[in-house]
Amino acid sequence: MTQDEILLDSLERQAQTERERSATSELYTKLKTGGTLTEEEIAYLKEHDPEALAEYEKAQTEKKAYENALKNCRTKEDVQRLKLNRMGSFAAQAKEIASNPYIPKDKKVVLMQRLNNEVCMIRDAHQAFEKSRAYEELPEEQQLRREAADESAEKMEQQKDTEQAETTEDSKYDNKNK
Repeated sequence: MTQDEILLDSLERQAQTERERSATSELYTKLKTGGTLTEEEIAYLKEHDPEALAEYEKAQTEKKAYENALKNCRTKEDVQRLKLNRMGSFAAQAKEIASNPYIPKDKKVVLMQRLNNEVCMIRDAHQAFEKSRAYEELPEEQQLRREAADESAEKMEQQKDTEQAETTEDSKYDNKNK
């Protein structure tokens, strides 16, 4: 090989290494921000970083559980309460990690990054749900209370009408017997 060919080969290897480093950097950025991984990225993690893949799968499971909980909400206020409870739980976990003197700082950073990943996934799931038709169709609690009150008033009125009809019939019957 000539000197030019050697130089060209070296530059191509450097460019390939840089592309791989960039792709790996993007992959870990996705993990930190709660992004969804492609099949190729999952395969890469399976081969090179099974621990990170396990964390990703755990976070995905949490996200699915949260999405199912959102689907079970009966009102828009229930959705907000669910989000507040989940975020409060995350805040408590963060406080516990930060205030624990027995956890080394480098381990705290790793734990906080994992927690941040879960927060980002839950946030994304929540935002997607709020944009969905299912959320739009959810009633507000005030609307449900009004409907329940109207229904109750309607039942009371029907009961009153039934009682009046019975009273009227009883009085007609009594008048005939007299």
